[in-house]
Amino acid sequence: MVLGFEKSHEIFMNSSLHWGDFNALGSQSLYSLEQSASSQGYKAGIGYHFRPSDAWAISVGFNYQHWDTKSGNESLVLPSGSVIESELNSVMRDVYGVNVGVEFNF
Repeated sequence: MVLGFEKSHEIFMNSSLHWGDFNALGSQSLYSLEQSASSQGYKAGIGYHFRPSDAWAISVGFNYQHWDTKSGNESLVLPSGSVIESELNSVMRDVYGVNVGVEFNF
């Protein structure tokens, strides 16, 4: 969504929902670890676009993402080959971002 005001100013916003699968694999000399779960998340962003002329523009934007899993599976494989299974409770990820851009049309 873009909201323009004046001649050369715009504020833009975006958002989206995502579903996916989370898989992780870790390995040490003594054991390995595997995790899997279903995940969901969302992204949201807002920014400002300034175009002082037809040729030049600058923009700045801020983004946020949040991802979370449902319960899943976790397997610990020991050097003897034994496997210990357990429930993976949750994995969360929060991401913040800043974008800056310069545009030149020729």
